[in-house]
Amino acid sequence: MLVALAVTSMLVALLMGSLYYGTRVQASLADELGVREKTLRRADWFRNTLRSCLPADSRSGARFIATSSEIRCTTTAPLQAQNLPSPQKILWAIRKAPEDQRVTELVYQDLDDRGAPVVVQRFADEDVKFKFSGVNSVVVSAWPVVPEAPETIPRLIFLTSTDSGKEHVIWITAVLADPWLEQELKNPFGMELPR
Repeated sequence: MLVALAVTSMLVALLMGSLYYGTRVQASLADELGVREKTLRRADWFRNTLRSCLPADSRSGARFIATSSEIRCTTTAPLQAQNLPSPQKILWAIRKAPEDQRVTELVYQDLDDRGAPVVVQRFADEDVKFKFSGVNSVVVSAWPVVPEAPETIPRLIFLTSTDSGKEHVIWITAVLADPWLEQELKNPFGMELPR
């Protein structure tokens, strides 16, 4: 009976150790997966709003204007003010955090709703910028490249980061920017755009 108790207690000790290790691994994986899911969701917000940007149109006021720190466009997929009629003007901006100048923030704002800007992502000790690429695949830091360019929306929009002198892409989104959209904008969704 003593031998059986000793063997049982050794087995229980082994089982408890592996159970403790398993729960610890599961908890750390859950945290890591939560962080990754949050990052992917934020990258999705960035992609969806910018993929839905409309080309330039004088009647509706739709225009895609961007610099290395700011993107303004008229989109059919805003994040916040979804109860307002579509399309709406939005802003993506990169700025230094007010409380810590070493932190860069990616901020989103619905301009038609006049809501407060929302911090979507924070980057520590990194130089973050927007970059754009058109049909010719040349990467530029402002859009439009020239004021009267035939291409009114870039094909690709990058969110890049420079860390220790090396630049890498954080997020990237492909935007449909074929010149034929200029003609199609007159009635793109079977309805007139608001003025």
